[in-house]
Amino acid sequence: LGGQIPTAHVPESNRQANILYVGDAGRFCSPLHGGGIGFAAMSGSLAGKVIAEGLSLERYDVLWKRRIGKLLKRHYGLKKFFFNLSDEELDNVVEILSGYKPVGTHPWKELIHLVKYLLRHYPGAVPKFMKYSKPFW
Repeated sequence: LGGQIPTAHVPESNRQANILYVGDAGRFCSPLHGGGIGFAAMSGSLAGKVIAEGLSLERYDVLWKRRIGKLLKRHYGLKKFFFNLSDEELDNVVEILSGYKPVGTHPWKELIHLVKYLLRHYPGAVPKFMKYSKPFW
């Protein structure tokens, strides 16, 4: 049996006493698309590194924020952007993105390329996009 996929902001800290939260427990799932296997593996690897190297558990928060946190914040901003579009605006976005040709780069670079493409072809979305993504870019 499964539960809900946590697609909200990641918490400020993913540790409590002597526990490090990884994967779904740490909310390491993309708020944009719900994917999380890669994030779970990365967070588990970082937790393992902290433990294996005898580092302070506080170091785990520093490491995951640097490696995973910024990307998940970008995804959350994009989720809010898409969720706050009107039906007409969403139709425009879908029509514009139907002409998008992937560049085949790293996934997060591809995401940035896609967003830039959208904003070039639909300038009316820029103010709303900036409202939800400004702190993340």
